[in-house]
Amino acid sequence: MITNLFYITFLIVFITDISGVTYYIKKTLLKLLFKSKNPDPDKFTIKILECSLCQVWWCGIIYLLATQELSFGSLALVAVFSLSTSVLGNLVQLVIDICNTVIEKIYILLK
Repeated sequence: MITNLFYITFLIVFITDISGVTYYIKKTLLKLLFKSKNPDPDKFTIKILECSLCQVWWCGIIYLLATQELSFGSLALVAVFSLSTSVLGNLVQLVIDICNTVIEKIYILLK
């Protein structure tokens, strides 16, 4: 259960905070709703798409209900994973930056 909740948290943080897919979803929704050719997604917020904490919380509860493991302890664990989304997002971004720096250094050395 703990590993599955961590995987859910990691996937949601990656999709919501790192990949940028929510920006394009918002842009597409705004195009459809307001019939605008080039809407500005930064002017509108769709909380359910932009908040990885909220997404982890609700997905975690749905997971606990689906696996019939809902208890106060497991709910507290989901709350901890939800609160850790900003830290996890920063760690993932740090790893990406380190990998990019290493690749640039190798490229310079091979030139």
